[in-house]
Amino acid sequence: NPDLIILDIMLPGGGGLHVLKKIRLVPGISMTPVVILTGNTDEKIKKDIESEGVDAYIQKPYDYDVLSVTVKKLLTK
Repeated sequence: NPDLIILDIMLPGGGGLHVLKKIRLVPGISMTPVVILTGNTDEKIKKDIESEGVDAYIQKPYDYDVLSVTVKKLLTK
């Protein structure tokens, strides 16, 4: 099982929100920390994503240091 998932919301075939919802239903990975990276600025989508229990939401273009600190923090929980 993964220790952490980095997910882009803009994916083909249903998008990352669909993938996120599926992740939260799979035993064994449902509690895996999820970091969202996205260039999408739609506030409704952001609220939908946050309601699924993501651990971090990072807007693109992102700062590598912010991503690195976020990942390290989530992996040491």
